[in-house]
Amino acid sequence: MKNVFLSLKGELENNQGLVLASILGTKGSAPQVPGASALFSAKGLLAGTLGGGILEGDATRRAAEGLEKGSSVVYDFGLDGDITEKEGAICGGTAILLLDANPGNSKKMFATLEKSISKGQPGILATIISGKDDVKIERSWFEHGELKGKTIPNEIKESGGEMASCLEKGNCLYLRKSETITVFLQPLY
Repeated sequence: MKNVFLSLKGELENNQGLVLASILGTKGSAPQVPGASALFSAKGLLAGTLGGGILEGDATRRAAEGLEKGSSVVYDFGLDGDITEKEGAICGGTAILLLDANPGNSKKMFATLEKSISKGQPGILATIISGKDDVKIERSWFEHGELKGKTIPNEIKESGGEMASCLEKGNCLYLRKSETITVFLQPLY
């Protein structure tokens, strides 16, 4: 899958308003896997994909709303429509999406991530999501082998083993830490 994070730094420099959308998890059948990401501007999709169809159409609409309000959101999108529905999705599952209306808040971290990936150094993008309605997002980048000795946010301190496993297996992990805090671990190569 094409890594939208490699184009993110440049897009943040060239565009005022961007929304970074990511699939955090899926239940049942879905058009994309956890970790699939897309970048939206006020004009629509710039890079990446969430799987197309009505899921991506809904994300495009919500991204425009997020840009207008300056607010980020996590939501479930049902893909269990009936085949007779004109605009329903019939995959049968649910996708959990994060729409970050303020990816520029992590601009420095994205520059570090891009530098690591460009030199062939894989790592884990750890996203801490707090709140329910207007969510707050904190991101950290951990190069492979960098977990020891680095200042790790409290919400992911005990997740060191899970981070190493994510990177080794190449699978994203969505963890509920409390009623209002979740963590998304995303290996990037």
